[in-house]
Amino acid sequence: MFVEREELARLIRLHDTGPLTLVMVSGPKGIGKTTLTLHWAQRHRDRFATDGYTSTSPPNPGWPLRWCWCDCCATSVSLPVPSSPIPGERAALWRSLTRHRRLLLVLDGVEHAGQVTTLLPAGTDCLTLVVSRLRLPDLTDVGARHLVLRALPEQTATDLLAACVGPERGSGQRRHLAALAAHGRGHPVTMTLLAPTWPHTRNCRWTR
Repeated sequence: MFVEREELARLIRLHDTGPLTLVMVSGPKGIGKTTLTLHWAQRHRDRFATDGYTSTSPPNPGWPLRWCWCDCCATSVSLPVPSSPIPGERAALWRSLTRHRRLLLVLDGVEHAGQVTTLLPAGTDCLTLVVSRLRLPDLTDVGARHLVLRALPEQTATDLLAACVGPERGSGQRRHLAALAAHGRGHPVTMTLLAPTWPHTRNCRWTR
């Protein structure tokens, strides 16, 4: 479930107003970083007509980043992203393969800048979106623009909860939904956890 949020508009403006090759999307757990980033990537995938990217569940919990694949030369290439910088020869090969491509790459769950720098495509028409709970200021040195996600405004949080509840169960209950959404403190993941409790929690008296 996705609702439009101000940060999505900011990401669109960043991409539309000038050359952009690296964006750092950060924020606390459950704030919607991955959802927003993949939503933007799917919406703008046509701008990267020759190559694309998607992410799926990792093959095992040991991978610090999500297992990913990218379409290169019409061939799906599995790319396990390591916890440490990849060796120089492999890094050079990756940059050579991406030098003349339009690649959209999403790196999710990044813990330090070293995981990113050796995976940056060489093509100037490529865009890498880095998703992390941390700010990773070292990425600024390689030209990253930062987008920090914060808690959803009250109205947006209520919209998300209403969408999760569904029109049949939530019709005419905007005031009660807003009261319930307020206890989620603007975290999208909390809205999805609160939705199944509706309407049993409609008249509950909450304490913080």
